[in-house]
Amino acid sequence: MLHFPLCKAEQGSRRLLSVNDLSMVQEFRPTKTVQEILVCILTIVLLLFLYTHRKDVITLLTGDDRIHATLPDFCWYGLCQCGGLCKFEWCVCLTSLPCCPKRWRGSHPIKLMGQQLGLTSRTIELSNIVVGDLPTDSYGSFYIKIECGKYPEIVSAVQEDKDPRVVHFPEVLTLRIRESMWDSLVEITVYSSYFIGVWPLCQVRLDPRAIADWAHEDEPHCTKRFAMKPEDPNREGIGETPPWISLTFGVEQADVRRLDRFHANQTMSVRIATWDRYDPVTNEPFEEQPLMAMKHRFPLVDGHGNAVQEPEESDLAWLSGMRSCLTCLYSILSFFVTLFVVGYGSFRYYVKKCYDSFETLTIAKSWKPHEFPMPTCAMRSIDAICAAKLDGTGVKPGQHICRPTDESVELTCDDPPQDRPKAFNFVLEDLGLGRNQGLPCFQDVCRYNNRIKHYDQVAFFGSIAALCFIFCCFRPLANKFMQQMTSTMQKLHNSKIHQ
Repeated sequence: MLHFPLCKAEQGSRRLLSVNDLSMVQEFRPTKTVQEILVCILTIVLLLFLYTHRKDVITLLTGDDRIHATLPDFCWYGLCQCGGLCKFEWCVCLTSLPCCPKRWRGSHPIKLMGQQLGLTSRTIELSNIVVGDLPTDSYGSFYIKIECGKYPEIVSAVQEDKDPRVVHFPEVLTLRIRESMWDSLVEITVYSSYFIGVWPLCQVRLDPRAIADWAHEDEPHCTKRFAMKPEDPNREGIGETPPWISLTFGVEQADVRRLDRFHANQTMSVRIATWDRYDPVTNEPFEEQPLMAMKHRFPLVDGHGNAVQEPEESDLAWLSGMRSCLTCLYSILSFFVTLFVVGYGSFRYYVKKCYDSFETLTIAKSWKPHEFPMPTCAMRSIDAICAAKLDGTGVKPGQHICRPTDESVELTCDDPPQDRPKAFNFVLEDLGLGRNQGLPCFQDVCRYNNRIKHYDQVAFFGSIAALCFIFCCFRPLANKFMQQMTSTMQKLHNSKIHQ
């Protein structure tokens, strides 16, 4: 095998050197190595800079300063909701039975399990909010901002012209937290508002798992007073005592409508709090009425109080059904088109690799001297030599031993001079996964390749066109269709009114 440059004597159990390995050893250049090291250093510096200013980068790319997806979200969406295919709403029917305990009645069992595991959020209410000993020496206007995980910031109302020694806030703020180590700390910041601009005064960070524990405690243990850290310790007005904030943690205390256990999509109804009286139907401090009745009771108006026409509920049901059909059609088309493109592309690549292996074996039959079975290094040497001789020469099949005809390759495929080659065996060998490994080539793979290779351009451009239509054109066309149907129904409704 000395006729093949890649067939070198093996030492021990090491695999044969490839052309890339030999070229790297023979063409070592210190200047190129220094350049690669500098590129690596610059890349690391750039990554550190991007991580340090990640909020600015995310804002530049998305328009928001945070990513609203976390590891628990992927676990909840993928495992507990089957990728969004099933939300297990039918479980609510079981917990709505009269025999179910009141504290569990109407709840979602899967969601409760996710809350206990820290995969999905639970509701925590903050009430009796009082801040005191703020680091400022004059009356002012103050408000609170709360950052809670991936959710948007919560801002209280501004309390104007208040003494910084004690400031009360009347709101009951609702947080969504996870009892998980993956959830970030809850940041509560007190701001002072001036004629021009605002200034952060002090801040405290709370563990969401501790907040969940405090919310389930009884009075007075559910009320905590936390010391806050001044944002600017050198600022004038800082007193002898640290600033503080007092909070009462609770679970579904101010929400008289029980919205955490209300599933409006199933009943298509609306709950409205009655506050000072119990509704005779629900026996709760809220009334529940169908959506259509609520729309008739409270007509739709614009910002100035003028009446606004809206489609009938029956028309909305038809439009909702049509939108669901279009969404289902889009999902089916995108799934099957993507499956076909990926499947056909993978199968075409596999067939081409098998054909290339049989083509190399056909060339080896005409190589002199030769003997079979040939090792992998000899086959790869033949490929390298033929590529170096004929690439770019325009030699047609049959004019050189390195360009065999399709018929000769088919004959070799029918009666190979050694064991049938396998697809991707060279790649797997380079990865150190063993020799002569790969996917077996089926019997008529060469004839199949010769038949379908004439349609490669049609398949390629057809796949590009199908993907562009599905992912770029289908949605705008569907939205345009829905807008036209909505406009048509609105005109019919107006014509009935005028009649």
